[in-house]
Amino acid sequence: MSLEQVWAYAAAALQVLVTFRTLAAIGLGALAYWITPHRYRRLALVAISVAIVLLGYQRPFLLVVIAAVVCGLVYAAVRAGCPRAAILTALVVLYVVLHGLFGLLTFTPWLDWSGLTPAYVLPTIGLTTAFTFLRLVHFSADYARPNELRQRRPDPLTFGAWCLFFPTFVHLPLIRYQAWEIQFADLPRRPALRDLGTGCYRIGQGLFKGVVIALAFVTLNPNAILLAPAGRGAGELFAAAIASAVLYYVGFSAFMDVGIGAARLFGIALPENFAPVSQMIRINRMRDFWRNWNITTTR
Repeated sequence: MSLEQVWAYAAAALQVLVTFRTLAAIGLGALAYWITPHRYRRLALVAISVAIVLLGYQRPFLLVVIAAVVCGLVYAAVRAGCPRAAILTALVVLYVVLHGLFGLLTFTPWLDWSGLTPAYVLPTIGLTTAFTFLRLVHFSADYARPNELRQRRPDPLTFGAWCLFFPTFVHLPLIRYQAWEIQFADLPRRPALRDLGTGCYRIGQGLFKGVVIALAFVTLNPNAILLAPAGRGAGELFAAAIASAVLYYVGFSAFMDVGIGAARLFGIALPENFAPVSQMIRINRMRDFWRNWNITTTR
């Protein structure tokens, strides 16, 4: 493979991580957010987030509508004092049904009828739905019970922004509602150079990882070894398995870097979701690996 082909592959892989359209939408959204008067900024954050999801990430409009409706129903159920077990059961059942529909859409002729592709349905619609349901599950577990949290009556605008904030809607880092509420109640009046610098650095770090991963997959191609193991030695298979795991780990963490960096451009700090690779390679117990991989989910 020529150098031109390698770089073409890297560019294509980088587009999968985050497109130039997405980066432009994030940048313009951040600019619109900061020039909005402070008293309207909470509402602006919701509108800008929805616009970035639809125009930048090009998620289906119906997906955003369904997510908003489900979030609204959960909020209404919590405010009405419905039993926590009933809300959680309904969420699990609804998620199973929707996930089954995604499976039918992806692996049956219905996909041709819809005009979508498997590469689009699972990473975009499927994962976004999973992230939304995870947030709603821990919100319901925290607030749908007779304790001090329920007595505080979550604010509808704060809740709506928490549900639809584009980095967590698309990328995953799960910020619990309580932590979000604290930041949303005291949004900064002007952008801090430190936040802007950190945001740009994390986005650049994610893009750099994306290019490195793409080039590594082209040159090492561990998946080709693992998918055709016949006649290969144990050492080669072991090395391919380790290389594939590391590359996927770094690739997923790159996606999180973009989300965390994008949030910082809006003055919002999201929790870390992956321990650094340098820390992960020193782990020798599965328990510690699980605690440092997809941190906000496993917590």
